[in-house]
Amino acid sequence: GLYNGSLNIIGAGTATEFEEIFNSIEYDTTKLFVKQHKRAYSGSDHAAFISKEIPAVFFYASSGKNYHTPLDKPEFIDAKSTATVLQYIADALIELSNYPKTLTFVDVEKENKETEHTKNTVKLGVTPAFEDTNNKGMKISAISEGGAAQNAGMQAGDIISAINDKPVYNIYDYME
Repeated sequence: GLYNGSLNIIGAGTATEFEEIFNSIEYDTTKLFVKQHKRAYSGSDHAAFISKEIPAVFFYASSGKNYHTPLDKPEFIDAKSTATVLQYIADALIELSNYPKTLTFVDVEKENKETEHTKNTVKLGVTPAFEDTNNKGMKISAISEGGAAQNAGMQAGDIISAINDKPVYNIYDYME
């Protein structure tokens, strides 16, 4: 229900046909920016499908600092913008359900071995914003209570541009 102007399609590389399908959907580009992310991060609901070699995506608009907390209230929902996002998703579902062929699974993680990240054993305690930062880093939408990021003084809206002097241009560099 929160909205930052963009809709991210995570896992768009898990089927050869996804890019064509999502690019075929007509929408008002002045109200919505759609960005397709090829990789599908393992920590979300779609992971069970991908582990069975079934193409899967999830749509993400924004979360905000109260995401998954008792402070996440209905009054924070931007209904008009949410309707724009949901219309795009509904159109995508219609296109997918009418697609005449079986989708071709792509193991994006295997194809990107050079950027594959290790299992997350250390947690910073941030929620990525999934916003386009023009390759100037990864923007943070929320900080976990009591986590390393909060203890270090990080705040929502901060942008991580490097870790141990290694540049971070986007969420993919951060995950690596």
